[in-house]
Amino acid sequence: MGQSMFEELVKRAEVIESSPLYDTLLPVIEPILRTAQPQYPYPFKVYLVHEPAPNAFATPGGNVYVTDALLYFAKNKEQLVGTLCHEMAHTIHHDSMEMLAKRERVARAELGAAILLGR
Repeated sequence: MGQSMFEELVKRAEVIESSPLYDTLLPVIEPILRTAQPQYPYPFKVYLVHEPAPNAFATPGGNVYVTDALLYFAKNKEQLVGTLCHEMAHTIHHDSMEMLAKRERVARAELGAAILLGR
């Protein structure tokens, strides 16, 4: 799932390979990565992506994406740190995988109910 998201962003030319914005992002995220990495079995990788909405998101496998718009939107370093820590916590706690499993259980229950009701 994480790899397919990366491939999709590359295909859409949204991953920013080189930018002065990395000079802003890396000093902020590196201490977070050092703290978070021992709690996650895959190496974290950080990517800037070009999107108009200020956002950050993480995918299974350790990819963390930060939109360039977020770096312009955050009013201070603390707001950026809070957002990045929040996303890293989602990854460490496998939240996206748990949400997918929950959706699958709900879909199976709905299908079972439809079969029982003859629909």
